[in-house]
Amino acid sequence: MLGAGIAAGGAFFKNPVPAASEISVDFAQTAPTARGDDPDGLLDAGDQDRLLGEAARLEMPEVVHELRFMVFEQNEYEVIGTVVDHLRGGEPGLIDGDRFAYGVLIVGVGLSPRQSFVFAGDDVADRLGLNAGDAHLDAALEAIKPDVRAGDLTGGLLAGLREVVDPDAIAQARHDAAAEERLRATGVSGAVGLVLAGGSVGLIGTRRHIRGRRLTRARAELDVITDEYAPLAERLDRVDAQVGALASALADETMHRQWAEVRDRFHDVGPEIDRFVGLEAATHPDGEDGRGEAPADEAPHAIVPVSPRARKKASRAERRRRQAADEQAFHDARGEIAQAARTVRDLGRAAESIGRIDLMERGDTTTRLEELDDLRDSVVAVQLAAPNATHDSAPEEETAVHRELVGIRKRTARLRGTVTRQADAQGPADAPSQVSVELDSAFLRAYVALLGDYRAALDRLREAESPRSKATPPHSPALFEKGYRPGYPAVGFVPFEAMKKAYSWRAPGDSTNTGESGGSFSDSGFSGAGGSSHF
Repeated sequence: MLGAGIAAGGAFFKNPVPAASEISVDFAQTAPTARGDDPDGLLDAGDQDRLLGEAARLEMPEVVHELRFMVFEQNEYEVIGTVVDHLRGGEPGLIDGDRFAYGVLIVGVGLSPRQSFVFAGDDVADRLGLNAGDAHLDAALEAIKPDVRAGDLTGGLLAGLREVVDPDAIAQARHDAAAEERLRATGVSGAVGLVLAGGSVGLIGTRRHIRGRRLTRARAELDVITDEYAPLAERLDRVDAQVGALASALADETMHRQWAEVRDRFHDVGPEIDRFVGLEAATHPDGEDGRGEAPADEAPHAIVPVSPRARKKASRAERRRRQAADEQAFHDARGEIAQAARTVRDLGRAAESIGRIDLMERGDTTTRLEELDDLRDSVVAVQLAAPNATHDSAPEEETAVHRELVGIRKRTARLRGTVTRQADAQGPADAPSQVSVELDSAFLRAYVALLGDYRAALDRLREAESPRSKATPPHSPALFEKGYRPGYPAVGFVPFEAMKKAYSWRAPGDSTNTGESGGSFSDSGFSGAGGSSHF
């Protein structure tokens, strides 16, 4: 047995598992043609801008020439069929026979039935690990789901793209696959330690590469801060005034506290920006003029004469040492930079939420109808997806909840009709459509009551479905978080998708398998790289 172990070990070292650094993706600063395909109008102009803007910040591998985001409201069970039909009708050049064309990368979501998907040309799939069965493909499909479950389609698409093009993730997935394959090939359990040891050596070899990726990400976060802080700071007084004027139940104590918290965090970022910028600037070579000469006051002091060549060599060494120290300081600050960038993003979301509450209070018809439509869609989603809630054989408690949901849906429709009639009676106006103060107050009371009753129905559903669950209860989205809607904190409302995820509810027909389509579309004879996953 010992001899077999030694022989297996020898085979491992004779044909070692490739280090992650040897199989990592060599990124080039390319800018592929990017577009968001949204035939059903699920993304507004702001979503599209965010999608393409944040995608442009990512470093893309040179193999990708055409990047497409896709969102479908209705799609086939094997969503690749919908994707192929869409491309053939609009961009047939992205298809080559029964495959996706070279250079194509597609990241998308289908909502009915709900699926995440990533498809690619064969060259892209081979380079980025996106073929059926690849662990990196599975990770990318999973990365899309959390934000989509929370109602943020744009966030889900971007999360999927980030995972797809993350070189560290690609390298690690390939390294792990190679190690697993080598282990299977030897068939000797004692080789496990050798594989792990070889993996450790390979990972050590990637430290410099990983460090570089971290610095790149820190610079991207710093770009967010420098681009967005000043415009938000200019708006801050106006938003503060809006907050002070809010008077309805939508602007409860929780909302005011959350606004104060994110505003104070934002103020704390300001004094740090110059320091962050200075740290980043110091990571670039200082004083290089193509000849490597040192500044006059940095010439080494010596008792005996020093040759010009030695002086230049010492100067270059000193500059490298100083740059390494500056780079380390910037590397050490990357957590602070990421937190500051998060604060800037949070302030932006909070300001948008405040603006929406203000419009709701002032009687903006469009905003009120949008919120009611969102509420209606949420109720419909619960009716369709809540475990057993719509089945005749369900327990009495669950069917009672279903009846409550039907009533809430009808009340929502009636309130929507009231808003529409009031707007029609008001007539056209140049300013946002508004109604009288009395009607404003009546609407807001009815809306908050409706939202509170919906929350209570969901609580009853949770108690019926997971009476003894030890899962941490999800919280109502804060003013500055994704998924926030006016009135949520006021009634402690938790979106159904967050509740469903927290308690691991599975609707009939739900699947958690990843990569299940394998990129094949047998009905049309089409076979393309990539995969999809129901969730």
